[in-house]
Amino acid sequence: MLELADFVRDEDIPYRETDRDWSWLEGADLRDDLIFKAALDDAEDVTALLLTACGLEYGKIISVKAAEPFPSLYKTIIPDVTVRTDDGSIISIDMQTSRKADIIERMAYYGSALYSSLLEEGYPYKNLQGKRATVIFFYVKDVFKKKKPIYTFTWKDKNTPFITIEYVLVNMASQRKDFLGSVVHDICTSKPEEIHNRILRERLRLIKESEGGKLMMNPLLRKERMEGRKEGRALGREEGREIGKEEGIILGKNSGKKEVAENLLKTTSLSLETIANVTNLPIEEITTLKANI
Repeated sequence: MLELADFVRDEDIPYRETDRDWSWLEGADLRDDLIFKAALDDAEDVTALLLTACGLEYGKIISVKAAEPFPSLYKTIIPDVTVRTDDGSIISIDMQTSRKADIIERMAYYGSALYSSLLEEGYPYKNLQGKRATVIFFYVKDVFKKKKPIYTFTWKDKNTPFITIEYVLVNMASQRKDFLGSVVHDICTSKPEEIHNRILRERLRLIKESEGGKLMMNPLLRKERMEGRKEGRALGREEGREIGKEEGIILGKNSGKKEVAENLLKTTSLSLETIANVTNLPIEEITTLKANI
């Protein structure tokens, strides 16, 4: 059995030669940027698990989006995952697998960019009251060398009692055996059957062992999904993952899960199980939809 320290070597992270070569997937784990984004995208349960493991208090999650850009006149940031809650706060979660000398500066910039995004142009500053921006980095190195499993820093406005910007740096090199340590272990485990947490285990199994998982990760699809969210239009990609299929898989951004399933049933020959995995609808409902088409 590997020790937790064995899970933080850069060389353990497989290299993807091409977007269509899925051979890398077998030895990959949740540290891979593509898998990490797919695992959390629209997955409130996985997201809530990570936030809880970090010891954070947060409102009701209303959205979880992967690779959502925050345009700026200066440097645009694109967090791996952006979480919004019902109290108007925002949280970014990033997997940082390469050792960066500027990790602290990067976190500081992310925090300022996220907090700035909470106030729309033309609105008074008082609208920021009660809102917070939280930046979470899962990092392979113990930056401060204090052997802590997690470092948390907060910034408060001097005139208000509430936290406005919060920074959380998870030390993935820590060998703690608490809940956070168990989650880090699972993040760094490539075989679903060896993952302790049921939510992470099922999510990784979906991504690695189903065609639906490959569809979720395909960079072209994910790029189109981001554009679709930005433009508020239908989204898709021109070339389907299934062999021999030249037409694109059209997924409606605002059409809802049922319409997405109907589109897949009409435009592809994917199995009912795969469509159920992609849309997160029960297999029985997919069967009913097919019977009515």
